[in-house]
Amino acid sequence: MEHLWLIAKESSATIYYRNYTQEKIDPDLVSGLLSAFNNFSEVELHGTGIESINMAACNGCISTARHSVCLRSRRSQARQR
Repeated sequence: MEHLWLIAKESSATIYYRNYTQEKIDPDLVSGLLSAFNNFSEVELHGTGIESINMAACNGCISTARHSVCLRSRRSQARQR
């Protein structure tokens, strides 16, 4: 695990953030973006929200509760050919 966020679901505010790396990121900026994606998924797509995020450089697992969202991220392993 490289980063851990606990985000208030209604306000998108960062409740808790832990960085296990030397990277400098703005946890509030990421919290807002992830909350926007999750809210869009729940409301506009009539879904249950995002469960995971897979990108080339980073993977994330999202757990949602009634009042909060938890995101755990880790760096993706290089794909083997």
